[in-house]
Amino acid sequence: MGALIEVVLALSLITLLLSPIWYWYNAWETRREIMYSQERIKNFQKIFDDTFNLIIDYVRVNCLDGFQDGSCLNTLPYPSSMTNDGNNLIVEYSIDVNLPNREKLVNEVTYFFSKADCKQTLNSGSSVRFLCPDINLISSYTIPITSLDKPFPLSFRVIRKNGTYKDFQVDIHSFERRKVLNEELFREISNLLKEYHLRRRVEEASNICRPNGGLNSQDDIYIPWVMQA
Repeated sequence: MGALIEVVLALSLITLLLSPIWYWYNAWETRREIMYSQERIKNFQKIFDDTFNLIIDYVRVNCLDGFQDGSCLNTLPYPSSMTNDGNNLIVEYSIDVNLPNREKLVNEVTYFFSKADCKQTLNSGSSVRFLCPDINLISSYTIPITSLDKPFPLSFRVIRKNGTYKDFQVDIHSFERRKVLNEELFREISNLLKEYHLRRRVEEASNICRPNGGLNSQDDIYIPWVMQA
């Protein structure tokens, strides 16, 4: 009987000593889960913006007629579909099978998704698919067919291992950033044309008007050298 009492007392003492340790472990684990999910959210928010800009820049450089080019028709800068599979998010992109050096672009997109713990599960034809565990889309997604000039928000939920979750919103692309980049590109083109125009005018001014030589002075005024360029 005495031995049984000693065992009970020992177990009680052990439980008393372990209780605060167990409490602090649970608190630490919860904090770790929260920090992990916050980091995933931050990376997840960058995926769509980075991928959007990457694909647009890639098409601009590699496709003469942009997205209307024969080898780029089936390429989109935003997901072609997003669905939930249990607690997993399935994101699919359409990248034309005939796109020049297609695998290079696919690898870069895959790298972006890996930052949010998403893995490539399909790369066949023009389809590239990713699985993002413990994330769900909680709003509807429709491909923006008519316009790229307005960001459209989507709501997601990251599900933690302890059963809690965190909802967050993502703009599927940031047009303002593209707008700034395009304005810079147009300014660069404009400056190059102005420089070319001025150089041709200077060259023509020093070119004597004669057969097979320079133009008449009046022609210098009316002919825009930019059109020749």
